[in-house]
Amino acid sequence: MVWTRNNIEIGGEKQHTHTKFPTVLVNGRLGAVYFFNPRHFIGLYGVANTLLKRKSETELVENKWIVRTFYGMRI
Repeated sequence: MVWTRNNIEIGGEKQHTHTKFPTVLVNGRLGAVYFFNPRHFIGLYGVANTLLKRKSETELVENKWIVRTFYGMRI
């Protein structure tokens, strides 16, 4: 997702930022499941978010991610 209108909130006060390049937001998801017999399985999934905002003299890059594992059994 790309957008050009930017406001930032600092201490409850909104300020408009004049960016040189549009702000870019990238989201990604990944998942996998492995059945090690017909009744039991294990897996993992992950989510990642990256935000890139550039001004003439500064650059802001924010990365957030999480990976989770799970185990399951068919009844």
